[in-house]
Amino acid sequence: MIAALHIAVPWALLAVFLACALRWRIFLLGIPFLMCMGASVFFDTMRVFRTPGRFEGSVQIVLWLIVVWVLATGRLLPKRASAGPPTTRRRTFLPEELAVAALAALVLGHILVDAVLTADFAGAAGRGLGMLSMVAGYFFIRDIVGHATRHETIMFLAAVVLANTVATVLFILHQGLHVSIYTGLEYLAIVFQGKVITRTFWFAPPYVALTLAFVLARRRWTPGWSLVLLITVIGIWVSYTRSLLIVAVAALLLTLLAWQLKRPAAGRLLKRALGIAVVGLALFWGFATFIPTQTHYFEERLAGLQPNPTTGTQDSSFIYRSQFLASTVAIVERSDVAFGVGFPPPADAPSTAQVEVWGSDMAWILVVYRLGIAGVLVFVAMFIGFGARAFRLFMSGTGDREYLGLVFLAAIIASALLTGSSWGFMTPGVLPIGLWLFAFVAAEARRTELKGVPLATDQVAGTA
Repeated sequence: MIAALHIAVPWALLAVFLACALRWRIFLLGIPFLMCMGASVFFDTMRVFRTPGRFEGSVQIVLWLIVVWVLATGRLLPKRASAGPPTTRRRTFLPEELAVAALAALVLGHILVDAVLTADFAGAAGRGLGMLSMVAGYFFIRDIVGHATRHETIMFLAAVVLANTVATVLFILHQGLHVSIYTGLEYLAIVFQGKVITRTFWFAPPYVALTLAFVLARRRWTPGWSLVLLITVIGIWVSYTRSLLIVAVAALLLTLLAWQLKRPAAGRLLKRALGIAVVGLALFWGFATFIPTQTHYFEERLAGLQPNPTTGTQDSSFIYRSQFLASTVAIVERSDVAFGVGFPPPADAPSTAQVEVWGSDMAWILVVYRLGIAGVLVFVAMFIGFGARAFRLFMSGTGDREYLGLVFLAAIIASALLTGSSWGFMTPGVLPIGLWLFAFVAAEARRTELKGVPLATDQVAGTA
C-alpha cells in the first residue's frame, strides 16, 4: 500500500496542475514547485523530473522553468493577435529589484574572479550556477505570474497550499503516528517517557509559511480553509520545531494587526481573538489527551527557550547556531569578510562542506560564506523592500489585491523568521525558485500600475 502511495501522490498532484494548466497557464509553474517539494510528496522519484548526473538539482529546475516560461508566456512562440490588454505594465525595474540586480552583480563578480584565478571559466560558472539561477528564476517567475490575472494567481497559490497540505498529512502520519510513510533515515530518534520520538526534516512540507499566510490573511475562515489551517498546526506540533510555532503565532498576530490597522473595529478584533483563544485551548487539550508524550516533549523544548535562572545559560540551539555563525565569519575573514569567498574549487576551500552543513541551521551562514557582508545587506534589502511593497499593496488595495498584499506580507515575514533556523531561501537544489515570493510581489506590483486598462474583476478572495 505504501508503495502505491509513493506512485499515486506525485502523479495525482501533477495531473491536477496540468489539468488546470489547460485553462490557466500559470499552473504550469506547479511543475518546478512540485520538484522543489521533492521527497515530501515523493516527487523526487519521478524520473522525468529527476535525471541523476550533471543535470540534477538546480540545473534541472532551471531547464523546467525555461520550458514553463516559454509555454506560459509565449515569449519564444510565434506571435499571435492579442486577445486583450496586457495584465502588467512593462516597466524595467521596481526600486526594490535593485537588490536582485546587486545579487547578480555579486555572483557574477565572484565567478569572473574565480575564472581568472583558476583559468577555468566553465568550472567557475558551474560552481556559481546555483546562486546565479536564483536571479534567473526570479525573472522567469515574475514574467510567468505577470501574464496571469490576479484571480488566477490566487487559484495557483491555493493549489500550492493544498499540495503542501497533502505533504503535511503524510508528515503527520509518519512523524506523529509513526506510520512508515517515508523510507529515508530519521534525523533524530530518542526515547522519551518510554516512547520513541523521531524527528526528520528531509520529508517536511516546504511551504508552511505560505500556507499559514494564505489562510490567516482571509477575512473569513470557511470550514475548508479552517481544516487546512488545523492540519498545518498539527503538522507544526508534531515537527517539534519551535521556530515554526513562533512563525505561526507571529503570522496570526500580524494578520490581526494588519486588518485592525486598515479597518479598526474593536468588536471584530475581540470576537476573533476570543475565537482563536478557544480554538487554541481546544487544540492544546486535544494534543495533551491524544498524544501526551509528544506534547510533553514539545513543552520541554519550548521551556528550553527560557534562560536557566541558576546558570544563566541560553537555549542550546541558539548557542550552537551562534557558534556556527562565528566560525563562518572567522573562516571568511581569512580572505574577505566584505564579499565572502565566492565559489572557489573544493581543493582551495576545504571548509565549504562543513559550512554547508552548518547552513542547514541558518541561511545567513551560507550567505556570509559565499557573499560576505555585502550579500547579507542585499538579502536584507530584499526582505525589507518587497515586504514594504506588499504592505503598500494591502493598504492601498481592495478585494483580491488587498488579500494578496497581506498574504505576501505575512509570508515574507514568516520566511524571514525561518532563515534563522533553516536553509530558507538558500536551500540547496531548489535555489532557482529561492526568490519566488519576491517575484510574485513584483508581478502584482507591476499589475497594479496599469492606468486606464481594465483588469479582471476582483473576486474578494478574503471573503470567499
